[in-house]
Amino acid sequence: MSKSLSHLERRRAGHTLSALWWMINAVKERTDPSDWGRMGLFEVVDLAHALKRGGEQPVLKLWQNCKSGTHRPAPGLQERRARRLAVLLCIALEQVGLLKSDARRTAAKALAKTWLFARAPTVDALRHWEERMEPPILTAEDETALARAKACCSDDRQCLVNHFIGLVQFSPSP
Repeated sequence: MSKSLSHLERRRAGHTLSALWWMINAVKERTDPSDWGRMGLFEVVDLAHALKRGGEQPVLKLWQNCKSGTHRPAPGLQERRARRLAVLLCIALEQVGLLKSDARRTAAKALAKTWLFARAPTVDALRHWEERMEPPILTAEDETALARAKACCSDDRQCLVNHFIGLVQFSPSP
């Protein structure tokens, strides 16, 4: 794996490749070899090899074409979920009296001390994430997360920070 990846990114990539190979082997054990081509298993094996060795594979070319205009891939589900929770942290801090800019500064400072993101979010990144949040309005799940945080922490800012960091670290991935 590339040395330009952070420790977290290398670890996640290793876990992903291991899981992919585990799934390939599980499918091979449970299916008839005559069905593998029809199921696309040969293509998945080819993809796994391409990912491991930096080779080419049509799905990787398709992925390359799906990147945003910034020439970098869109964040994955786990990253988007972590970003949303970081934005909710900012909202929770605002709800206990901090100005929006101070809430983002507090959140950025706290998140920089964690390994939750490959690159620690800045105040500008938090603003950017909030502006581009999908869906753009708070969902029922967001409202529930904010209400639970308020119930657990009341107006304790450090408790809110710890609460949302804990949600990112210990909640199951989507």
